[in-house]
Amino acid sequence: MKRRRRNNFEIMVKILDLCKNPRNQTQVMIRGNLSTGMIHKYLLYMHSLGLLDICNSPTRYVTTQKGMDFIEQWKKLEDFLHPNSSVLNSKFGGAARI
Repeated sequence: MKRRRRNNFEIMVKILDLCKNPRNQTQVMIRGNLSTGMIHKYLLYMHSLGLLDICNSPTRYVTTQKGMDFIEQWKKLEDFLHPNSSVLNSKFGGAARI
């Protein structure tokens, strides 16, 4: 079965979710299944929006309160657009989407 490509918001939510606990760029890249170029672009963009903070020594990224709010709003939007997706995901192992 061919895997559906993630959109920008899904990638951003994944990164924010991963960074609830401080993570370095490599950890986010590997756990988020992103290329080096992609992770660099997203981390810079999300930091410029105030969704991520940078903790130095060593450099780690952590989700801000604004980032946590973004995750919540995204979940509400997904529930609104796909109200049956949670039922389908549990029934079909997470692969179903209308």
